[in-house]
Amino acid sequence: MKNSENPIFRRVYCGDCGCALNATDNRHRENGRQVSHYCCQTRKSRENYVTREEICAALKAQLLVERQTAIEAKNKIKSLIASGRYKQLEDSYLGYIHFWMNVIQESCGKINDLCMKQQTPGPLPEELQPEYDSLYASNRKAAAYATALETESYRFRKGFRLENAWLYLYSSIPEEFDLTPGFVQTYAPRIFLFHDKHVTFRPQEEDAKNELLWCLALPDSPNSAYAAVCKLQAVPSLGNGGIQDEDQ
Repeated sequence: MKNSENPIFRRVYCGDCGCALNATDNRHRENGRQVSHYCCQTRKSRENYVTREEICAALKAQLLVERQTAIEAKNKIKSLIASGRYKQLEDSYLGYIHFWMNVIQESCGKINDLCMKQQTPGPLPEELQPEYDSLYASNRKAAAYATALETESYRFRKGFRLENAWLYLYSSIPEEFDLTPGFVQTYAPRIFLFHDKHVTFRPQEEDAKNELLWCLALPDSPNSAYAAVCKLQAVPSLGNGGIQDEDQ
């Protein structure tokens, strides 16, 4: 096969050391047919050889998996939007952020009132210090909640899009396709062959993929800031001693 016709020409790298792998042509023939083998130079022995056909078969199978993942992601986005769950989650974020900002504002007001009890400028009287420390700690806790929620909400709103570059690219792969140089250039420009003969590839727009899959997992994630706030047994209240919730 001419290099111009080889779909994986100059696209295969060692998955362990990262070096580029070149085919070893004209060394082995099977049934009178020239066979191209790939192997990392650091582990070059016949038992480690992988043929071009084997790499292409593995690559094609993984591209079909990537296509299916993209199609399922697209369907889930549509389902979350149609069911109203996306809007519900977005509204919940805003509601919790506003709540914690109000907690901060109220706490600041209580701290100010506490300071006004001083008869003379200077350090707080000893009997007022515990209440001040508690309110200050509550402020820090509320600020941490609000900041985490705002950061997570922004990332969610930015990443949850049907216009995602990875989604658009890989959901467009046809169910039936042939590996050609142009096709591989578009969908799998870097292919990795590991010492155990495992083959994988690096998707295009991988950052966009990771962001989208993170967004799709967020509504059910037990480790999100949103989930942490939802675990509170009741809406926290601000008493004279600070935030009162299940952690107190």
